[in-house]
Amino acid sequence: MRISFTRFSTYDTCPQRYKLQYVDRIPVPTAPELHFGSAVHEALRFMYDPKHLEIPSLEEVAQAFINAWQAREADVPENRRQAFFEQGINIVRRHYERHFPLPEGRRVAATERFFNIPLGGDHTLNGRIDRIDVLPDQSVEVIDYKTGRTMPTQPMAEKDRQLAIYRMAADQLYPGHRVTTTFLYLLHDFPLQVDHSEEFLEETRAAVAEAVARIEVGDFDPNAGAHCDWCPYREYCPLFRAPVVPDDLREVDIGALLREYGEIARSTPTSTHARPSRSKARGISPSGGPTSASRAGTRRG
Repeated sequence: MRISFTRFSTYDTCPQRYKLQYVDRIPVPTAPELHFGSAVHEALRFMYDPKHLEIPSLEEVAQAFINAWQAREADVPENRRQAFFEQGINIVRRHYERHFPLPEGRRVAATERFFNIPLGGDHTLNGRIDRIDVLPDQSVEVIDYKTGRTMPTQPMAEKDRQLAIYRMAADQLYPGHRVTTTFLYLLHDFPLQVDHSEEFLEETRAAVAEAVARIEVGDFDPNAGAHCDWCPYREYCPLFRAPVVPDDLREVDIGALLREYGEIARSTPTSTHARPSRSKARGISPSGGPTSASRAGTRRG
């Protein structure tokens, strides 16, 4: 089985969503933010492509974003297209003017670098790294672009399994080189660098292997949480899906139910020390109507 970080993260958040998305393959619209992020990533891939014989100009990089955006904008709500477009152009222009070309002694080794990490048996962990730089001291920096507004704290980043997986991949791709990992938050132009411990790398590998094992045996129980509020598969989830009502189900007769409840209440012996029945506590007499106390309370209100 081949699993990516995205699939692992989906399963780790909610196994039921993994099933709906990757097993049942239920189609849902792609979030506009993902289309925007993909267009920005494509522009930066073009900018840093080590195969270029000449350094691309700002106009060429901006055009790469425009082309990528135009290929996706039809799937973005019309009232949000212009804002995304302007934001993307601003991100690309600012990044180019501040960080390109790279400083002397630093070079891009790869963009969109594919990796494949063996997990044992026929299982592998694969994905693509946005950019890998080789620094003057021959150490390696793995860079993952982020286009969202929210940034984690340093302790949160140090527990992020995505960068841990990329670190594992870089260790495999560049054996013997010191590796650092960085989230580059493009909207804020802020690099968040992380150096994971070997213990956390092993924990991450074990977590991925465990997820693979559970997927193989069909363990897809839903995991409720705050993520349910924005889950695109909510309407298909058994925790939120409306029950199916049989066509031949008779309409419930509320009056008949109340009369039946009243008969049960009258036939049930009570002790003088017993707590008031629920019907009396709620102001409902055994006959199904309001008690005198509740009527009095109603008049007083």
